[in-house]
Amino acid sequence: GLYSSSQYSQTIKIIEELIRDFPNEHLLFNICGACYSELGSIPLAIDNFKRAILIKKDYAEAQYNLGVAYQKIEQLENAAASYNQAINSKHAYPTAHNNLGIIFLNQNNIEAAVKSFEWALAYQPNYAEAYNNLGSALQELKQFETAKKQFEKAISINSNYAQALHNLGILCEIINLPKDAISNYEKALEVNPNFAEAYRNLSKDKKFKSKD
Repeated sequence: GLYSSSQYSQTIKIIEELIRDFPNEHLLFNICGACYSELGSIPLAIDNFKRAILIKKDYAEAQYNLGVAYQKIEQLENAAASYNQAINSKHAYPTAHNNLGIIFLNQNNIEAAVKSFEWALAYQPNYAEAYNNLGSALQELKQFETAKKQFEKAISINSNYAQALHNLGILCEIINLPKDAISNYEKALEVNPNFAEAYRNLSKDKKFKSKD
């Protein structure tokens, strides 16, 4: 309850007291690690997740959380290894597949990224972020029409998904649909008025009037 209400420091205090009585309870170390991760104390988070995994070798949630912690400090190889461990322990883990796909995408391993996003969607068909990421990967492969459908699917699931609207705008530019590009940039800005990149891209396509 304390963790759910974002009272992380208080949660850590209670968890550490419980660990003295229950030193082999993997769940306690995982929760403690999650609190430290939220507080930005990544080394302590990593240490607790590793201790949880040491107690329970196939603890998919702790392996996933360890991957997130490594990703926060841009240790991408360690993050990818942790996500793979989580997937090996529990293959039906859509967020692990999605996050692994993001790492592959950033490493320009596009085909592996596509496969990861497709696995994420196989297990969670309403996963808007995975559709958006799959669209980005397919765009890199120049599969523009298929990519467009992925962005549109992400938006159909979450109409306030500013990044997907922006990405669809970029794709519309690429396939020479300037009016659609402008419309999507404007929709992205309605959702997020501070979206600097969307303003920049909109300025390339829209002819502004004096009062705009």
